[in-house]
Amino acid sequence: MLTPASHVRPAPHAQRWYTLASWLVILLGLLHNAVFVSGSMLNVVRRQSSPVYQSMKEYKIDLIGTHSLLKFYDGFSLTMGCLLILLGTLNLLVSRSLPLPALRAAALFNAVACLLLTALSLVYFHLLATSFFVLALAGYALCYVRSQRLPS
Repeated sequence: MLTPASHVRPAPHAQRWYTLASWLVILLGLLHNAVFVSGSMLNVVRRQSSPVYQSMKEYKIDLIGTHSLLKFYDGFSLTMGCLLILLGTLNLLVSRSLPLPALRAAALFNAVACLLLTALSLVYFHLLATSFFVLALAGYALCYVRSQRLPS
């Protein structure tokens, strides 16, 4: 519920950390999709001759139609990149209009989400992706901590 105190605008330094973290999420999504698309285009011949890709292409999954494992892999990978871009963009769009309590809540939510993504990234992804998630986590956490020091 909005109260008169909830209309307090965040301090610029807290807002900057939130904005930086959101841009890092967008950049990771853009880099992921750019590398995926350029790698797919450049490695078409190698992919066709690779036993791993051939196995993935030949392995069929019946799920409301028949699809190859390679198609699922490609689709999930591109979807992940798009979702990162969309999440970061959504955060940028709403951050400028959020009152201080809502920005704190959004920063905390995003920090927890980045913590989860960092844990998953440590297990499944490479160091660059993990680094982006750690930096975004730090940005959202700093926004949360710095915005709490402000009078509300």
